[in-house]
Amino acid sequence: MTELEEHYVSIGNHLVRVEDDSVFMLCRGMLIESELIELYSIFAEVRKAHAMVFVLYDGRLLTGMDPKARKMSAMTNKPELKLDLQVSFGASFAVRVIAGLILKAAALLGRDSPPVYLFEKEADARVFFRSERARIRAQLGRVSIPSPPPS
Repeated sequence: MTELEEHYVSIGNHLVRVEDDSVFMLCRGMLIESELIELYSIFAEVRKAHAMVFVLYDGRLLTGMDPKARKMSAMTNKPELKLDLQVSFGASFAVRVIAGLILKAAALLGRDSPPVYLFEKEADARVFFRSERARIRAQLGRVSIPSPPPS
């Protein structure tokens, strides 16, 4: 385990780190339904503790989502799983297409979900994540800002 990985918990091959109201996820390989269930549990815990959830995904090693995970992602509409901000960087073209299809399906099903902001470069994603998170926090009357984990 690398020094970076020591600050994360494993969900299958993926690594997740929670800091205050922010979740940082290193996606590695295929995301499957059981892993998505674990991730949703983390989102619910963060929302319960902080009333908001901000997520930054590192998608450079993500290869996709299995069909059951895609369906669950599109169909889930529980208030405790609502994400206030989703930012992703480094995902392949194929993964970005899948994400777009999932978001469109979710919208058609009436799911209240913010868009996922997709960036090619990590630095651009982190700058946007910090500024947008600060804007949303200010809008909701909250100011604490944990730093994203080192890259």
